[in-house]
Amino acid sequence: MPSFSKKLNCPSTNTLLAFNSGLLSPVIRLSVEKHLASCDFCDAERRFLRHYRPCGVVSEAAPPIPFPLLTLAESFFLLQDEESEPRNDFDAAQEDTCAESL
Repeated sequence: MPSFSKKLNCPSTNTLLAFNSGLLSPVIRLSVEKHLASCDFCDAERRFLRHYRPCGVVSEAAPPIPFPLLTLAESFFLLQDEESEPRNDFDAAQEDTCAESL
């Protein structure tokens, strides 16, 4: 009984990804198609890769962040930066004086 595994003459996973994406030259594509017709393992891997992309493979670009949301997020980061800056005694005394004069 033949084993269900990748053989030395099987196309690589990257080649199968390129096959699924239509990025192979016509000659290589035909060679992979012939191989897939006779290799159950590679055909199963190709079908798997069509449905479950490996980590790091991005199918499409992320949409741009709407401007109002971007502005809001930036304001939070600026606020956090201001709050995390170390304060010296002079700044603290000046803020106390300003608060008392109100």
